[in-house]
Amino acid sequence: MHSRKKIILIVAVFAVVCVVMIIAAIASFVNRTSENQGTVGTQEVTIDETTGESIISTEGKVAESEFSEDVILLGFSDLYSYGLSTIQVTSVQQFIEAYAHDTDNPVITKVSFDNTSSRQKINQNNGEVKITSELVLNGDSSIKRKIEMSYVGTRDMFIVIKDMSGKTIYTSALDAH
Repeated sequence: MHSRKKIILIVAVFAVVCVVMIIAAIASFVNRTSENQGTVGTQEVTIDETTGESIISTEGKVAESEFSEDVILLGFSDLYSYGLSTIQVTSVQQFIEAYAHDTDNPVITKVSFDNTSSRQKINQNNGEVKITSELVLNGDSSIKRKIEMSYVGTRDMFIVIKDMSGKTIYTSALDAH
């Protein structure tokens, strides 16, 4: 009987120690979390009207995109629904970044892909896919550009940006710009 009381006492002490350790771990985590919150800064969430995507701006930090810290690209993941590969979507994004940095343009800080204006045509003879859409610049629906993307296969991509009257203003061909 004495050994049974000893086993119960050991189990009870072990259980109490475990509970105390769990409480200490939780308290430590909460303390670390509250200490880090002060260093993050105030965050503001805005919704892009064209894409519906959230943009989180943190006080003291520049908004970041996948490729640079000065141009935010929104809505380009919609291109996957048109059959573009990851390589092609990345090419489109890099091309848009290059266009945004062109010295002939006013400062472009945000480019939104307007999926509602997108059209896709497939040439049955050669398999060429052509996607046309509109880009909204700097969140201002009055500043738009037309974009034409065409490709055959999963790697090639030819891109043309036009003003709304149809005049070509930027192209991915090396010798055309």
